[in-house]
Amino acid sequence: MPAPLHVLILEDQPDDAELALHELRRAGFAPEWRRVDTEAEYLAALDPALDLILADYSLPQFDALRALELLRARGLDIPFIIVSGTIGEDIAVAAMQRGAADYLIKDRLARLGAAVGHALQQRRLQAEKLRADQLLKASEQRFRALIEHAPDGITMIDGGGKLQYASPSTLRILGYDPSEIIGRDPSELTHPDDIERLWQVLNDLVRHPEQTFTAQYRFRHKDGAWRWIESTISNLLAEPSVGAIVFNYRDITERKQAEQALRAAETKYRMLIEHIPAIVYQAALDETSSTLYVNEQVEAVLGFTQAEWVADPQRWLKQLHPHDLDQVLAGVTRAHASDTSIRSEFRMLTRDGQVVWFGDEAIVVRDADGRPLFLQGIMLDITARKHAEEMLETERYWLRILIESLPDLVFLKDTESRFIIANKVTAQFMGAASPEAILGKSDFDFYPQDVAAQHYAEEQQIMRSGEPVIGREKPQRDVAGRLHWLSTIKLPLHDHHGRTIGMIGIEQNITARKQAEDQIRQLNADLEQRVADRTADLARANAELQAEIVERLQLEARIKQHADRAIELAELARLLAEANRELQPLFDTIAQHIVQLLGDACTLTILSDDWKLMQVKAIAHVDAEGMALMRALLTEPYPAHEGLAGLVVQSGQAVLMPLISAEQAQARIKPAYRPYLARFGMASVLMVPLRARGRILGTLGISRVEAGRPYTEADQLFLQDVADRAGLAIENARLFAAEQQARAEAERANRAKSAFLASMSHELRTPLNAIIGFTGTLLMKLPGPLNADQEKQLTIVQRSGKHLLTLINDLLDLARIESGNVELQLEPVVCQDVIAGVVENLRPLAEQKGQRFAVVAPAEPIVVSSDQRALGQILINLINNAIKYTDAGDVQVELRRRAQGADQSAEHAGTAPGLSRPERLVEFVVRDTGIGIRAEDQAKLFTEFGRVASAEVRAREGTGLGLRLSRQLATLLGGRIELQSELGKGSTFTLVLIEG
Repeated sequence: MPAPLHVLILEDQPDDAELALHELRRAGFAPEWRRVDTEAEYLAALDPALDLILADYSLPQFDALRALELLRARGLDIPFIIVSGTIGEDIAVAAMQRGAADYLIKDRLARLGAAVGHALQQRRLQAEKLRADQLLKASEQRFRALIEHAPDGITMIDGGGKLQYASPSTLRILGYDPSEIIGRDPSELTHPDDIERLWQVLNDLVRHPEQTFTAQYRFRHKDGAWRWIESTISNLLAEPSVGAIVFNYRDITERKQAEQALRAAETKYRMLIEHIPAIVYQAALDETSSTLYVNEQVEAVLGFTQAEWVADPQRWLKQLHPHDLDQVLAGVTRAHASDTSIRSEFRMLTRDGQVVWFGDEAIVVRDADGRPLFLQGIMLDITARKHAEEMLETERYWLRILIESLPDLVFLKDTESRFIIANKVTAQFMGAASPEAILGKSDFDFYPQDVAAQHYAEEQQIMRSGEPVIGREKPQRDVAGRLHWLSTIKLPLHDHHGRTIGMIGIEQNITARKQAEDQIRQLNADLEQRVADRTADLARANAELQAEIVERLQLEARIKQHADRAIELAELARLLAEANRELQPLFDTIAQHIVQLLGDACTLTILSDDWKLMQVKAIAHVDAEGMALMRALLTEPYPAHEGLAGLVVQSGQAVLMPLISAEQAQARIKPAYRPYLARFGMASVLMVPLRARGRILGTLGISRVEAGRPYTEADQLFLQDVADRAGLAIENARLFAAEQQARAEAERANRAKSAFLASMSHELRTPLNAIIGFTGTLLMKLPGPLNADQEKQLTIVQRSGKHLLTLINDLLDLARIESGNVELQLEPVVCQDVIAGVVENLRPLAEQKGQRFAVVAPAEPIVVSSDQRALGQILINLINNAIKYTDAGDVQVELRRRAQGADQSAEHAGTAPGLSRPERLVEFVVRDTGIGIRAEDQAKLFTEFGRVASAEVRAREGTGLGLRLSRQLATLLGGRIELQSELGKGSTFTLVLIEG
C-alpha cells in the first residue's frame, strides 16, 4: 500500500513539479502536495506536519539557500531536497552545510524515491536521538535525586583502593559526612574479621568485571559501634564516566540481629521437634499432601531416614495401609478446607512391613494475610493403645459370650438403676425382644410402680452403702405376671478411683428348686405319720434330681468336647489342604497334629501294596528322647499280621484299650520295643484303621504314658474321623505322584515316537525318491516309447509317490519339532517378500482351477523376526489348502497389522498358545469361498492326520498333517493360527506374529 507523504514543492514550472510527483508515486509514495514559487507563499505554507520540501535551486524571487535559512529560522526539522537543472559543486556543498538533506539533477530524477526514503529515515533517526537525549537527561536528573534521597548508600572506590565518592546517605547510615571519608582507605573502617573475605570478593570482581557480587561485612559507625552492611558491588573501572568500583550498600544490623535470634529460636524449635517422641511433618497443600519436612523420629518409628522420606514426597502414601487410604485422603481434603485441626487414626507400614497405628492431628498454617502456606501435623504412635483396645474388645466379646451363655439373669445398671448391660435371659424375663431393647431403661419401664420402686430402693441402698447382697432368695413376678423364685447376687460397681458407678446383678431362677422344697415341706406337713414310708420316695426324687444335674453337667461337657473336636478337625483339614504333595511331610504333619490333640505318642503305619508288610512312616512324641527312641526301634518293615496294627488291619476295626496294665503292655508289644516301655510306660492305647475310599492304607495309633486319662469311645470316633481325613489326603497325594509319573512316561514315549518317525522317514524317503525318479525317467520315454495304458499307470505311480513323499516330509518335520531338533534361524524378514515368493509358486494352481486369486498388502514394508523357510512353509500349507478346497470362487491373501484393542485371546478353534504380551501384531490372512468346515470338525484339523470325515473332503488329496505342522511351526515362531469357518461359505485362516 503506498505510503502517504505531505510534500511542499518550491517550483515555478508545473511540468517539473509533475515529473517529481511521478517519481514519488513510482517509488511507492502517495504524495499530498502543494506548489509555491514566492517567499511569502513559502512562509505561509511552512507547517511542522510536512514530511518533505522539494525546492528548485533558483526561483524568480528567492533561491533554495534562502528557503533553507527561513526553515531553520522557524526551528522546523523537515527534510529539504534541492532539485535543479544545473548546480555547481560549491553550491551543493553550501546547501548541505546549511541543512539540505540531498540534492538532485532534474535529468536524474529516478534517484528521487531513494533520496526521499533516506531523508525520511534520517529524520526519524534524529527524532529518536532527540527523544533519547531528553530521556537520558531526565534519567540523570532522577538518578541524582534518587542517590541524594535514597535510603541506601552509594560509595565508589578508585583503582588505588581509596574512597572517591560517598552519597549523602552515608551520614544517616554510618554517621560520617561524605567529606570526612573521601580519600580514605575503607579497610581502616572494616572489621578485621571481615577484611579478608571482602578483599576476596573484590579480587573476584576484578577477575570477572562482568559480574555483580554481594557481600556482608561489619563497618565502624562514627560512634564506634560496628554496623552490619550488605553491599552489592559492581566493577565499573572500565566505564569512562565512572572509573570506579561501585558499592550500593544498606544497614542490615537489625536484620542480622533478628536472623541470629531467629536461628537461635529455630535451633531450640528444631531440638524440641527432633526430640519429641512423635513424627512431626509439614506437607504441601496439593492433592496428596506431598511431604516437605519430617523430623528424625520417622527413622525410629518407620525405619526410613529423613533424607529418604523427604526425597520421595509420596513416600507416606506408599507406606499407608491400603485399607486406610481413602479415609486418610478424605481427612487431608477436610484439613485443606478447615481452619481447625483435624484428628484421625490410621495404619502405616514400616520398612520391614510391620503395621504401626498412628494418631494424627494436622492443621493448615497460614501467613499474616491468612493465605495457606502448608499443612503441619504430628503423628503419635498409638499401636500399644490400639492393641490394648483390641484386647479389650476381645475380652468384651468373650465376656458377652460368657454372659449370654449363662442360664441366669445377668445385668449391669448405672447409678440411676438404668440397664447398661443385660443378657438374653434378662431380656426374656423383662418381656423384651432383645437385650438392646432394655438398655437405657429401668424397672419402672416394665414393672408396676410399687414393684419397681422396691427394686430401685434396694439397688440405691447397695450403691450408697457399698454392701453387697449375696444369695438372697425372693419371689418375683416377671412382666407376664408369672411368679418365680430368684436367688439374687447384687454388688456395687466401682471405677479405678473407687467411685461407685453402678451395680452388677446375677439372679438365678430357683423356681424349680423352690417348688420341690415346697412340695417336700407340704408332704412333711401332711404325711408326718407316713414319713418312714415315704423316705425312700423322697430319696429317689432327690437322687433323680442329682442325676439330672449330673447328666446336665455331662451333657455340657460333651457339647464342649464336641465343639473343641470340631475346631481341631477343621484345623487338621486346613493343615492337610495346605500340605504339599510329597508323602513324608504329609505323614509327619498328621502324626504331629495327633500328638498335640490326643496323646503322648503317635505312630502312623502304611501297608505295602501286596498287604504283606507294614512299616512305620511317621512318629511323633511329646518328649524328644521318646521320639529318638521310637525312631531307633521302629525302622524296619514287619509282617502285616503282627501286633496291634496287624489286628486292626486284618479286622478293619479299631482297638481301644482304655486301661492297660504293665503286664498287658509287655504281652501286647514285641520284645524289641520293650526298652521304650521300660523308659516311658503305656497306660492307655487307641489304634484305628487308616482308610481311603473303602480301602485300608495302614493304621493310626496313639498312647498315653500316665494313667488317669483313659481313652474313650468318643476319642475312638474322633480319631477315626481324623484317620479317614488323613487317609483321603494320603491317597490324593499318592494319586498325584502316580499321575506325575504317568505324565513323565507319556512324554518319554512321545519323544521316542518322534525319534522313531524321524528315523523311519529318512529310511523311507531314500527308496521313494528312487521310485519317483525312475518313474519320471520312464514317463520322459528315455528308455523307449510307452503305450497309453502304461503311461497312465506310471502317471498314477508318480503322483502317488509324490503324495507319499509329501506325507513323509510332513512326518519328518513334525518329528523334528516334537523331538526338539528344529533349529530356527531368526532374522528380520520382510513379510511382503515371503508372500510374493509363495504366491508365485501357487498362483498357477489357482488359475488352473479358474479361481480369482488376489493379494492385499500395504506398500510400507512390514518386518517380523522369523525363520523365512518356516514362515514360507506355513503360508504354502494355508494357501494350498484354500486353493484345494475351493472349486470355483475367490482366494485372497491379506497382510495387515492388528488394530489396537482387537481381541488377542487364544479362544479360537485350533489356536496355539502364546502372544500374551501387548506387542504390535501382524496378521497373514488367507480367505477362501470353498466348502467350509463344520464347527464340531474344526478342532480335528490341527491334530495329526486330522481330516474331516466327509466324502467331499476325502475326494481331495491330502495328508492330514499340513495344519498340524503349520500350527507347531507357528508356535515355535512365537505366534498362533486362528480359524473362522462356516460350512458351505468358506474359511479364513489367520497367522498372527509379533512385529519387529
